[in-house]
Amino acid sequence: MREHELEQRLGEALSDPAPPPRAVARVRSMMAGPVASAWASILERARALHATILLDTRAHPALVGFRAGVSEGFDVLAASEGRELFLHIRQRPGSAGFTVKGKVEGAPGAAGVCGIAFFEAGSASLVCDAHTDREGEFGAEVPAGRYDLAVGLDPPFLVPGLALE
Repeated sequence: MREHELEQRLGEALSDPAPPPRAVARVRSMMAGPVASAWASILERARALHATILLDTRAHPALVGFRAGVSEGFDVLAASEGRELFLHIRQRPGSAGFTVKGKVEGAPGAAGVCGIAFFEAGSASLVCDAHTDREGEFGAEVPAGRYDLAVGLDPPFLVPGLALE
């Protein structure tokens, strides 16, 4: 390879901020054990403090015309000790999976940064996790199923048995 070609390829590689997919997969596989172990510890503590589901829009019939023009999906609001978890859940088009967007409010401290983990309901099997930004917002892609959501605040809390079907 000529020096000019090498410089050109190096420049292209450095201009792409995304790491190579193979490197991402390797890091994820290396971190799977420690991440699952950390979440298992948080889940154990969260089981002691269940959140109350205050609203699940699937349980409330809409008035005629009331939801016209509203995005598809449903909303869930859960609360625990002055902290709230708001979820907007939509089924992904052409898929059995769901897009979950949420917000954690009332978190201690100014930033509301914390982790959210989706466990198979009644087990410690971690399906996926996400982290909030400084505004307490997060997003996750989740397969259909029934989940216990652990919110990694201090103390952590659990939203048990959320059905995504």
